[in-house]
Amino acid sequence: MELADPSDDVARFSGLAVTSASGARYPLGELIGSGSQALVFAVPGAPLVIKVLRPSFVRGSPEISRLVVEKEHAALARTFGLGSPYLVRLADRGVLLHGPLTLPWLALGRVPRGPLGLTLGERVTTAVSATGTGLAPARAMRLFGRLALGLGALHDAGLVHRDLKPSNVLVSGGIEDETPLIADFGVVRAAGMAPTFGAGFLLSTPGYGAPESAHPTRVVPATDVFSFAALAFLALAGEPPFQGSDLVIWAYVQGGVLRPLAARERLHPTLRTSAELGPLQSLLKRALSPDPGHRPPSVQALWVELGGHLARVVRAEGQAPAPLSRAVPSARSTGLFEGRVLSRDNEDDT
Repeated sequence: MELADPSDDVARFSGLAVTSASGARYPLGELIGSGSQALVFAVPGAPLVIKVLRPSFVRGSPEISRLVVEKEHAALARTFGLGSPYLVRLADRGVLLHGPLTLPWLALGRVPRGPLGLTLGERVTTAVSATGTGLAPARAMRLFGRLALGLGALHDAGLVHRDLKPSNVLVSGGIEDETPLIADFGVVRAAGMAPTFGAGFLLSTPGYGAPESAHPTRVVPATDVFSFAALAFLALAGEPPFQGSDLVIWAYVQGGVLRPLAARERLHPTLRTSAELGPLQSLLKRALSPDPGHRPPSVQALWVELGGHLARVVRAEGQAPAPLSRAVPSARSTGLFEGRVLSRDNEDDT
């Protein structure tokens, strides 16, 4: 992976370990991911990753970088008691002294990379490469039904993700039993939280973020409904709902300009010939409206309609839609958290 700023050079982290206030020590292994704000390292011998802020980000915006990690920690701590299997797990936190800088870090549950890919985006790309089309309706139904449960749990906790995109949905398991996990809570919006960046910052990804995501006080659960619909469109069409440069995509999103599913060459043939295609197109267009008031009021409401259309497509093909597992194992019952006590933030969230 190319790192533009020399201070972010991975070699400078070689052989380092991070230590939490409780004394737990985590060696930094290979770099397995990077974003504009953070680097993600594997922890050798443990089902964990360490997400540490980039030195360049901390040096350039020390106060904002501190708030970003505190916000993500507060959000993850809030979800800890939910025990949802569809949200990434928080294990620990701390800071790493790196030259003159103090770099905040989080220890998170690791999702192993399988042959189909690690993220939703990679899995759609793999499917298109293998079959020439997006996901089959039965597969999409299983995957997005579980994603809806995770996003619904997040909203029930008073959180809006605000940056749900193909790379922020990690997926484990094979085609018949894929488990999505929502990750990266760095720009989360929560009830009681003051905005970190203020108005005017477009923090979400073009084509997956709703227009109001740039205005913290306007962010509501319907903001994530937009992103969920964009991901569903990607999975079914085999390509993003909006395409072009960032400026072109932003204009399409704000104007509600969307090429329908039927015009997408990679649409799965089962959907292309289905009577559900028209209603499904109308639903996704409504869910991708620039006006949050025109979208379904919740991810659950969207999934009731979307899942219903997909179930009818699957049944018409002579298949039985697989029931969704609602078993929610307690996070405290997993070995990942054994011997650790995670404190909850009592302060009003940032």
